[in-house]
Order: sequence, then structure tokens, then C-alpha cells
Amino acid sequence: MSKVKTAAHKKRISITVLFISILIVLVVGFAGYTFYNRNPLSKEWDYKGRFTVFDSHSLTLTSYPSDNSSIISITIPPDVYINVSGGYGYYRVKDVLELSRSERRGDELLIESVSSLIGIPIEASKQRMSYWDQVLVWQLANNNEIERHNINLSEYPITVSEKRVDGVEIEKLNPVKIDFYFGELFWERTLRDENMTVGIFNASETPGLANSYARMLENIGYRVVDIANWDGEPIEENCMIRITGSPNVVDSVSISRLISILDCPIQVDQESGRFDIQVILAI
Repeated sequence: MSKVKTAAHKKRISITVLFISILIVLVVGFAGYTFYNRNPLSKEWDYKGRFTVFDSHSLTLTSYPSDNSSIISITIPPDVYINVSGGYGYYRVKDVLELSRSERRGDELLIESVSSLIGIPIEASKQRMSYWDQVLVWQLANNNEIERHNINLSEYPITVSEKRVDGVEIEKLNPVKIDFYFGELFWERTLRDENMTVGIFNASETPGLANSYARMLENIGYRVVDIANWDGEPIEENCMIRITGSPNVVDSVSISRLISILDCPIQVDQESGRFDIQVILAI
């Protein structure tokens, strides 16, 4: 009888151990999956230009330099209105995150809207930065030799008043005024030194697409010399970067930076054109 009890007891222990082992595997797996999605090991920053991070909690974007020139932080007041990307209209900044989450886009809609507002590319969300990028920006943030620019937009006259149809008066951040005060603040030295000419063409059905990208590229140091609608052959990709100047342009920082922003394929033309670089947008 005691042998039967002992066998049953051992069986219960084995089942318990198996259950605990499975539970541990599930917990560790879930924790690893969560950590990787929040802190992926693959870094975003290629160190070929500024790396701008947006904190959706404090509504602050921070731009880190690859050349140790300056760290720029811009805080956006929560109660002003901004134009939300994707045709949603104007929302208070503090409400855009909730809108983005309701659309199951995390903080992407907020980041896209802020990027469009300030007119610079934003490479990462602070809440979803990779482990390696966190280390890089931590090192820069703790380098006391790097110049700092801490800007609160509420301290600048960059809003315009507008009365809505319901009679409520709102304050909207104005991108034109933002460019007036900060248009050259994010210039990247290498892009200015290379001084390559860029033509940007809209091959999509979205009005103003070329203008918005031209503004973004100019604000980080590109020399945009032409903006127009595309009247050439349709392109199959969302965008295309064509090199129409010297073949040496292929190895330039200007090209690698464009690729990091647009993620477009490159086409090299044998014949020289009016620009060093031609960007065709069909997004």
C-alpha cells in the first residue's frame, strides 16, 4: 500500500514540476518577447546624421548629433492644436496619442504629426528605442562637452488663433513660424558641406507631398532646387532616388542619409541631369 502511495506521490510531483517548468518557459518567453519588442537589439541609428527621438509622454523631441555638435530638445505645449497626419484634422497635442492608440497605431500617428509639424525626420520613439540606441544616446547625453539647446515652444510666438465652427477659439502651431525660428537649427554639417542639388517630384495623388518632403530635407541641410509634379514614367516603388550627377554621389553621406529617411531604391543614370539627386515620391 505504501508503495502505491509513494508512486502516486511521485507522479503528482512530476506533474507539478512539469507544470511549473511550462509556466516558467511561458513567462520567460513572454518577458523576452515583450523586452525585444520594446528594446529590439537591432539599432536604428547608422551614425550618418542626426538621430531624433520623440518622447510621447513628455511631448519632447530630442535630436542627437553624430558629430558631437549639439543636442537639441524641443518641448511641445500639450494644449495647442496641431494638424494630425492622415487627414484627421486638428487635435490638441495631448489628445493625439489617444487618437493614435484608438487607431491601433501606438504612438506612430503622434510621431508622424510632430515630424510634419517641426519639419524634420524623427527616427525613434523613446518608449520603443532599441537597447543599443539607448546606450548611444545615454553616452551623448552625459557628454558635458556637447552644446545644448533646450527649447519650449510655449515661449515663442508661433501660434495662430482660429475660431472653430462651434465658436471655440483655438491656438494652432504654425509650421511657417516654426521654420522662421528653428529652420536652420537642425542642419547637418556634412550635408551642407557636400552641397548637392536635389530635385523632388510628386508622382502620387497626394497634393503637397513634394513640398512637405522638400521642407524636411531643407531643414536638415539639403539644397533643394526644384519641386514639381512628376511627368515621367510611373514608378513601381513607393519612391525612387535617382542619381543624375556624378557617379561619386552614390557613396556620399547625402545618399545614405536619404536612404535612412525614405528607404527608397537607388537608380544611377549614365547621363548627367539638372540635379545631383532626384527624389520621386509615389507614396
